[in-house]
Amino acid sequence: MAQLPVTFNAYVVDPAQPVQMLPLSGSEGHKVIITDSEFKAAKSGGQNGYLELMLRVVEGQHQGEVGAYRLNLYNDNPVTVDIASHQLSALCYVTKQMQISDSAQLHNIPFRAIVTMQKKKQESDPDYTQVSGVLDINGNKPDKNMANGPAAAQPGPAFGQSQPGPMAQPTAQPAWAAPGPGAPAPAQGGGPAWGPGPSQTQGPSTMPWANKQ
Repeated sequence: MAQLPVTFNAYVVDPAQPVQMLPLSGSEGHKVIITDSEFKAAKSGGQNGYLELMLRVVEGQHQGEVGAYRLNLYNDNPVTVDIASHQLSALCYVTKQMQISDSAQLHNIPFRAIVTMQKKKQESDPDYTQVSGVLDINGNKPDKNMANGPAAAQPGPAFGQSQPGPMAQPTAQPAWAAPGPGAPAPAQGGGPAWGPGPSQTQGPSTMPWANKQ
């Protein structure tokens, strides 16, 4: 028995389960599908956030195992945003969903995920696996030759450029992104705080996790 110093009120704290890690794969990858997806605010705070995709292995000895694949589409570092944008593009190619306005368009479409060990920043860091690449269901790397059909002829603007759809609609700034008392007002004009200027690749111009009811 352990007496808590104060009464813990679970009504005001959302329950959570530990995120499972995908098992290691060979170069052929695991056959997986995306079962769920959600934008979440990053622990680093500010306006940083990521798209979390839940992958489930649907074939082989690890069938049924699940793990998260996170794309840092909102980040103060434009290089991080650029990497995440390329990762999302690879997913679009291997699932043949070339223009998406909702991550649900990627759900339940089989592809292959290559899972490797994540490099440690320091020796004391725990061991984690990571999705280091994706292939189409036949084991082919994402390539522009995969983009067949009308979508290939209509490239459209990328994230951070004016485009209708859920990811481009303005939303209220979440509480964790709001400046504190006495903080200077954000400068008018130019690119958003979490990405580079309009001529460069950057993440979506809204913060979807602020739309949660």
